Amino acid sequence: MENSRKYILLLILLVLQIEACQNTKKTSDTEQIKLDKEEYNRPNEIWPSNKNENGDYYYSVSLNSFPGYLSENAGSHFTAGKEDLQFLTMENNNWTITTGAVLNNEYHAIPNRLNVQWFSISENKFYKGIFKLPAEQLKQYFDKIWLTYGSGMANYEAAKYERFNDLIVGVTPGGGVIMWIKSMSQQVELGYFQAKETEVDWDDFAAMNNFGAGSTRDRYVKSYQPDLTFPIPFGKAEKYRSKYLWKCALEANPDMMVSGYELAMFNAEKEFLYREYKNGTNDLQARAVPKTISFLVQNKKKSYNFEITFNNKDIFKAFQTIFAGKNKEATLILKLDQDNDVAKIMLRGNHQEYVLNSSKVEIFSGAYKPHIHPVKEK
Repeated sequence: MENSRKYILLLILLVLQIEACQNTKKTSDTEQIKLDKEEYNRPNEIWPSNKNENGDYYYSVSLNSFPGYLSENAGSHFTAGKEDLQFLTMENNNWTITTGAVLNNEYHAIPNRLNVQWFSISENKFYKGIFKLPAEQLKQYFDKIWLTYGSGMANYEAAKYERFNDLIVGVTPGGGVIMWIKSMSQQVELGYFQAKETEVDWDDFAAMNNFGAGSTRDRYVKSYQPDLTFPIPFGKAEKYRSKYLWKCALEANPDMMVSGYELAMFNAEKEFLYREYKNGTNDLQARAVPKTISFLVQNKKKSYNFEITFNNKDIFKAFQTIFAGKNKEATLILKLDQDNDVAKIMLRGNHQEYVLNSSKVEIFSGAYKPHIHPVKEK
């Protein structure tokens, strides 16, 4: 009798489950896209919250070396309160991207000191530096919050909150050390430091990096000979840090409006902003020489993305030419013809123009996007 009741109960549950499945409507791809968009665009909290109950901030750290400059970490770390925040590896050849190896992405106190030590394979030298950091300035950056579109989010109508959440350190030939703070759309240089040559016990260094027994200094350096770049790029990173007072502008049909722009500079700083402003009125700022610029432009019918990649020699010559003498500012101009194709790219200033003929341009177009929100900082 008891077994019969259990059987009947199981049968009833099975029937109910089958009916539920039959009544469930399958979501189409179009409906799913709509649901995803609604979920993304609904009001949101800041995640992850960049501050915990102890007042520590959420961030990650990474360490890298200048392109063509092979190096290995030798115990570098931030001092953050009572914690030594380690860089566990050195990323080579990620300079202008500065993604590095993301480590320790959790809550930490604001770092007040940078202890950097590395072995330059290119130079066969160790470098070391201990540098005091501007803790109050770092706090101000970590406390910032702003609304912005991120890469790939331009089809969505709502902007999202963004914060700085990465600290990046880069090393250069001759002992140069550069530090940045990074968010999804921004990267800002915080400072430049000079490390000094030092000596580290090779066995300790080998053990730290798991080289194994028998890996002598001479054998280790020789193993990298095929990968070394000569001449060593001394002074190149420092050259990239030079800044000039300039802005971007569009010259086009009256109905064409800039809705945003993305700048990536040679010094690894970047700006990525979607915002409303009239042609040519974006901020005149001290910036390094640009490596790439994307103009986000639209009229009432279509939106365009003009992605410009500059020839290295050409763009540096342009800035040196225009800023020769007493000239104090310039404008980098994208000029379109009547068909909205690129007519000219030029740097204008000091009553002259330098045409950047060797630039590479890719053009992408799509539907008109009416909801481009200005960046708002809180």
